[in-house]
Amino acid sequence: MHNTQVKADVLVVGGGAAGIAAAVAAARNGSSVILIEKNAQFGGKATSAVVGTICGAHYRSSNPESKYVTNGFAREFCEAVSRKGKTTAIHHYQGNLHFLPYKPFPFALVADELLKAESNIRIFHHAVITEVATENGIISSVTFLNYREETTITPKKVIDCTGESTVSILAGIPTSTQEYYQASAMVFTLENIKPSTPVQLSLNIIRALKKAILENKLPPELDKVSLVPGSLTEGSLMLKIALPYLIDNSPNNKTEVEQLGRQAVQKVFDCITERVSFFQDSHLGLVAPEVGTRTGQLSEGIETLTKKDVLECVKHENGIAKGAWPIEIWLPGKNVALQFFDEDAYYEIPAGCLVSKHLENLYFAGRIISADQEAIASARVIGTCLSTGFAAGT
Repeated sequence: MHNTQVKADVLVVGGGAAGIAAAVAAARNGSSVILIEKNAQFGGKATSAVVGTICGAHYRSSNPESKYVTNGFAREFCEAVSRKGKTTAIHHYQGNLHFLPYKPFPFALVADELLKAESNIRIFHHAVITEVATENGIISSVTFLNYREETTITPKKVIDCTGESTVSILAGIPTSTQEYYQASAMVFTLENIKPSTPVQLSLNIIRALKKAILENKLPPELDKVSLVPGSLTEGSLMLKIALPYLIDNSPNNKTEVEQLGRQAVQKVFDCITERVSFFQDSHLGLVAPEVGTRTGQLSEGIETLTKKDVLECVKHENGIAKGAWPIEIWLPGKNVALQFFDEDAYYEIPAGCLVSKHLENLYFAGRIISADQEAIASARVIGTCLSTGFAAGT
């Protein structure tokens, strides 16, 4: 196999929200950047798992008017998605949360446009890293496979935005792990819905699921189905199933969960289209190709964000990103558990949470920053990932 050798100031691994922001930040600061992404489009879980809402970019507030907590690139990105998708931030009555609904295609288009606007970013899709070589406490090279072509990069700096701490794992340095992680979700779209309201649809879905479970027509663990807020538009609706299956570190776990998730979508679809009049003529639209995994192995930084930092809205002299989303924990078979801090408030993420304590030229952003499990349950959302990504790239 032919191996191509290339150099770059900055290598960004993973093109989700954090990776997009990191690549743009490094490029705008004059660095030559290589961005590699395993999928065919940018967005990470935002597009492949169809999260449906950009959370964490706005304050939690009883004021019905949404107010950005993020500034700079994170706000620039959100505003571009809002314009492209013709959506606006909404105020959700439960918890006084504010977030921006979006559709995956406009999100991916905005990412393409912002990245292409920077001439010093070189992009590789369908690219999977296979080797991380280290020497004297730094990453000396990273090898990836792009279709049948092998490329080895000699970067000055590496930013891991994979959401899985892939660079740390391949480099053989420690990561923060658990036996099990937060439960995942599967999102799908229903088309051709009869005119209704979100409240009506939600109540009818809950009744239909409960009745089917009582009649032994639906597994009881599939009772947690919710509307993605703001997704009801022109006869189309996005639904999210909270999957009851354990997420762990075993090699085939996510594949098995995704297979079960697709089966769950079909069972729930059959149930509600048979039992809810609003859905009798509906059909399946987009089914997310990936499950929405929320947490996983975390990188180890020179500083660690803690639950106390989040709940007490701690500010730091070296703070580089603001967090305004509550601690949001999903356990298999349980309803979501939210831990709030004050409204119209935020905490700061210190710069050291993005800097490896093991390798001098490794940084990380997004869902794998150095944090405890409760803190990352707040900082993992898209709005905050955009902010930590841009900070890491800067």
